[in-house]
Amino acid sequence: MKNDLYLFDIPIYRISPSKYSENLKDYINQNSNDKSPPWYHDFLVNNYGGSWKYNEIIGYIRFYTNPTFDRRILGELWLIKSKTLYRKTRRKIFELISHKCGFEIDSYRYEKKNNEEIFELLSSTLEHLRNTEFKKYYLDDSLFKSTGPFINWKKLLNLNADCT
Repeated sequence: MKNDLYLFDIPIYRISPSKYSENLKDYINQNSNDKSPPWYHDFLVNNYGGSWKYNEIIGYIRFYTNPTFDRRILGELWLIKSKTLYRKTRRKIFELISHKCGFEIDSYRYEKKNNEEIFELLSSTLEHLRNTEFKKYYLDDSLFKSTGPFINWKKLLNLNADCT
């Protein structure tokens, strides 16, 4: 919608960073030896799929609201357009799968809460998604967790900003 306010994006990864690192080490060990030239390690890393942080993203959950309309918090689900999710997805085209992403938080659930309680509500929603709809993937909420406690959620969601 025209007046939608995007709150944050949560990247969805095919696998966790630790699992990717473990698989990458196995791949390098299987394809190199002590006689391999120094540059060969970088070649194998790139051949395997490159850096985890940007190359393993398969989608995003975008939390948003419309502060001038009904103030519900919704989650858009964007996933890559692919029948199978494999290691090297170089040409990614993201498509909107759902405007609700399995949840919506009505304003009555948070309008009387303080900033800390709103953050906890959003955190628990993410945790629920992690344990249900996305349990075979990795949701990276590290940026949300590190910045969320410092956000004035009441003001951002167009609530009575006097309450903290």
